[in-house]
Amino acid sequence: MSSPVQPNPNYHDLFTLWAALVGGLLSIIGGFLAVSIRSRIDKKAEIVYIKIGLSDELDEICTIVDKLIETCSATHIIPNSYLNNLNDNNTAYGYHKLKLFLINDAKLRKEITSFYKELSEIILDSRNKVGKLGESANDDHDKIAEKFVAIKAKTESVRTKISKYKYKPYWLF
Repeated sequence: MSSPVQPNPNYHDLFTLWAALVGGLLSIIGGFLAVSIRSRIDKKAEIVYIKIGLSDELDEICTIVDKLIETCSATHIIPNSYLNNLNDNNTAYGYHKLKLFLINDAKLRKEITSFYKELSEIILDSRNKVGKLGESANDDHDKIAEKFVAIKAKTESVRTKISKYKYKPYWLF
């Protein structure tokens, strides 16, 4: 009589080893995917936060510039309070400036930065040339108003580009 086939005693240990290796590999892959997906969700949420903050700020800048132009066209004087309000409306940009790297579009990042730089330069340049409503009008006020008409067009352009921007991670083209 032939003896029944005896199972290899090391088979159970080998199966356990392979199960542990496959389980470890699957957990590493799952962890990597979870971290990647979570990172993408966080970046997308941060970009939405940046877009909302900058868009709201640009809307407010447009409103102030409209009031500035309206006052200047009626009185030929630009009150300093409008420049102070414009200067105060850079807080969202100041807060998000360090996070603009999350926007993958380098051209848009540069346009946002150059817009705010130009706005600050115009405000600083105009501060000494404007006065109070009680003072007489001069030609400088009309020239300043023309600069702000141009900056308003740039404001609307940047706001439109920010609102159209869609986040695309580097690994999804």
